[in-house]
Order: sequence, then C-alpha cells, then structure tokens
Amino acid sequence: MKRAIVRIGISVLIAVALTEITLTLFFPIDDPLRESKLRSSGFKYIESQFFPNEAYIFYPESSLRHMASQTRFSVNNVGFRGARLAMPKPADEYRILMVGGSAAECLYLDDSATITSDLERYLNANVPGGTVFRVYNAGKGGDRSFDHIAMISQRIVHLDPDMIILFAGLNDLTAAIAKTDYLHMPQSRRQAFSFIDLVGLVATEFQIPRRVSRLVSTMSKKDVRQQIPFHSDYQRLVEINKSYPVSATPPNLNLVAYETNLRTIIGIAAAHRIRLVLMTQPTTWNSKIEPQAVDWHWMNCGENVRFREQDMDHAMETYNDVVRNLAREYGVPGLDLARALPKSLDLIYDDCHFNINGAGYAASLLGKMLVTDSLLP
Repeated sequence: MKRAIVRIGISVLIAVALTEITLTLFFPIDDPLRESKLRSSGFKYIESQFFPNEAYIFYPESSLRHMASQTRFSVNNVGFRGARLAMPKPADEYRILMVGGSAAECLYLDDSATITSDLERYLNANVPGGTVFRVYNAGKGGDRSFDHIAMISQRIVHLDPDMIILFAGLNDLTAAIAKTDYLHMPQSRRQAFSFIDLVGLVATEFQIPRRVSRLVSTMSKKDVRQQIPFHSDYQRLVEINKSYPVSATPPNLNLVAYETNLRTIIGIAAAHRIRLVLMTQPTTWNSKIEPQAVDWHWMNCGENVRFREQDMDHAMETYNDVVRNLAREYGVPGLDLARALPKSLDLIYDDCHFNINGAGYAASLLGKMLVTDSLLP
C-alpha cells in the first residue's frame, strides 16, 4: 500500500514537473504579481519608487486613441525616466524634475513620447544660449502628496535640481475617497509580508501557480483594478466600474491634508533655492465636448460604488483650487493645465492619462509658459 502511494506521489510530481516545463517553454504567461514585485513599496525612506535601470515593454490595447501598439518604459541610474543623471551636475546643464502620479509617469507611453521627453526637446529647441536642458520624470503611478514629499526631500534635493514641476492632485482625491490616514499612524504590528504573501510571491515564479492566481484574480474586481498589466486592459476596468451602483453622495475630500503637504513642498523648494512650478490636474470627467469619454472612465469610483461624473469633476476642481490658491499666495509660477487642456479623448485616453497627442500638447503649453514668463536662464 505504501509503495503504491509513493508511486502515485512520484507520478504526480513528474506530471506536474512536465506540465510546468511544457508551459514554461511553449505557453508562458506573464507573472500576475510581477507588477507588485517590480513596483514594490515598503522601502524605508521613500516608500514608492523604481529600482534603477529597470526597462520593460508595454502593449497598450488598440482601441485606445492615439497610442502606439508597443512602447518601451525605462528608468535611469536613479530610477527616473530620462537620460542618465550625472553627478556632479555638468556646468552647462539646467536640471528639471517632474514629480507626480501616473499622469506624470506616462506608463503606457514610450520613453520618447512622455510629457517630460517632449518638454526636454521643446526647451532645447527654443531656448538659446548654450544651456543643455535635462528633464527627468520622477512620476510614479499611485503616488500621493506624502509620497512626493518623501521623494523630493530624500532624493531630489540631493541631485542638485534647478527646477521641480509638481503635477499632482488626482491621487490625493482618490486617497481621500479611501479615507487614507495622512498621519500614517501604525495600525498593527504585523510584518510587511506574511507567510502567505511570501508563498504567493515565490509560487508565481512558476507557470501553474500563475494560472491559478490569474483565475482567482478574475473573480476579484478589486484585485483587477489594482493591477497594472504589461498588456493594458482598460475596457475590462471600465466594465468593472460600470457594474458598481451610482452613489447618491459626492466623494469624500481631505483638502486640509493636501494643502498642508503642498505647503511643505513649497517650503522645501524655497529652502533649497529650487524653482518650483505647480500644475493642475486635467481630467475628462463631465466632458461637454466628448460624449464618448464616459465610455473610458474607470477611476471615478470608491469601494464598490461609482460617483457621478459631475461630482468627480467638481471634486477634482476643488483640489485644483488648492493648487491655484497656493500659487497665488506664495508667488509660485503655475500652469493651469486643467483649464487649458480640452476634455477630449484626442488628448487623454481615459480619466486622466495622456496619449501621445496629449503629452505633446501639455509639454508645449508648459514649455511656452517657462519661456514666456522668463523662468529659465
């Protein structure tokens, strides 16, 4: 009996091993947790960041307007999109860093088509005098104002920037909807990764567990919305969003915490004699010129509820008003991109993310403002 059990066990192990080898060689699928592994949080000083010199290929879906079918995403030696960052800074270089969330990051745009790469080309082509402009992209999907404070204070100020462009707001709105604690009070003594978490991270290095994980994730709306796949699937996110009931109440706001963090960033820049430029956050919510925009919205939601377009638009404008008011109060240059950019899918392919046209249009508006207002050497 024992021999029979052993033989069955060995046969099962051989079958599993052969299946794993076959799937790996001939039918591999992406690791469903790869994004979590690549874009890990929990770092000691800067919770949200990229590892230096990462590079990936992304495949935006063909139904997205004005997007390439394949794009390269890479970061340099300090984890920012852009050319290699030299230290010490060359004498002829004017160094600009853009800080923000996914709208700044431009995840599904090629390295050559981001708002920062377009801005760099614009400045080098339109500003005479021998200065070499380098524009680095420190944006990262999901980052909120406290992430921006960590990135600016712990890394960027040490890299000798001449200018910081802050392009933020939407993630602080979604953080308020989720009732995020801006004081970051500890909730438990639980370690960052439980034993089950570690088992999952190790198991998904293999093809069979990847398929099991994918099957489980398809049954969980929350998991799907939090993933950022290498092959974009916005249509599925939209379907999930539309399945939620519409909320009769507007989204929750936390303007005091947002304003406090922006004042902190303004103070850091002033203390280090860094030119700061503020930008407001455009969206396609409640568009009057693009009726089809609503068919691409997936971010106007909270926990199992969907907010009305006009309520989200008003909420975003309330956060943008904080930026406008602080710019006036402190005399900080600002680009009101939310009012300058049409709410069109020709520029923004979903709720707030630029397509190729949008990144170029926003970069040209920003470049013209920097030149016209004499904010550059």
